[in-house]
Amino acid sequence: MAAPGDGPLLAVRDLHAWYDESHILHGIDFDVRPGEVVTLLGRNGAGKTTTLKSVMGTRLGIAFCPEERGIFASLNVSENLTLPPVVRPGGLSLETIFGLFPNLRERLRSQGTKLSGGEQQMLAIGRILRTGARLLLLDEPTEGLAPVIVQQIGATIKRLKGEGFTIHREAMWEAFGRCPEGAAGTSCRTAERERFEAEWEGQRARIEAKYRGVLSDFERRCRAILSRASLEPPTAAS
Repeated sequence: MAAPGDGPLLAVRDLHAWYDESHILHGIDFDVRPGEVVTLLGRNGAGKTTTLKSVMGTRLGIAFCPEERGIFASLNVSENLTLPPVVRPGGLSLETIFGLFPNLRERLRSQGTKLSGGEQQMLAIGRILRTGARLLLLDEPTEGLAPVIVQQIGATIKRLKGEGFTIHREAMWEAFGRCPEGAAGTSCRTAERERFEAEWEGQRARIEAKYRGVLSDFERRCRAILSRASLEPPTAAS
């Protein structure tokens, strides 16, 4: 792990992303410094998950924990946990992971998808902690979980930061307007999507203005046709 003050661990500049012809990300810039917990906030559809997917890559020392968790139904907990390769030294041992998530030790022979939602999230996070990745990207790590599990995940994030991991996580506005529950004192920093959403709002306004113009032109043409036919246009009451 790089020591704090050595510059950003991740520097993103002018990031664009598309789904087919839909332009989702419009020139995003942000930094993640070593040892930080950075939370990307925004409402549904703002492009939070797309941002994480656009910068992920374990060969660069970046590990990604998807919102849907990616647990393999055909593998048990032990097999899911040890599936990802170690990409560099510094990953956590299985014993350390079991210290963070004791439930996993008790369910090692259970089918991965037979776990509760909270246990599956523990498995998904524990799995990437083995890899030695320097930067962890957590996509909605507490979505749909019970409050007690949310607190446990928050405490785990705090502990991981204390051990030198750098974490970039995303959350909905409705879920977090501050540091995650249980992670107080982790020096959380938010990378809000307000400026990115502002670009979308501007784009949406341009689209709406364009179609308002199309509708106005259509209405004028209809009135002209009715006028030539000596017909009165329908009123709102009719």
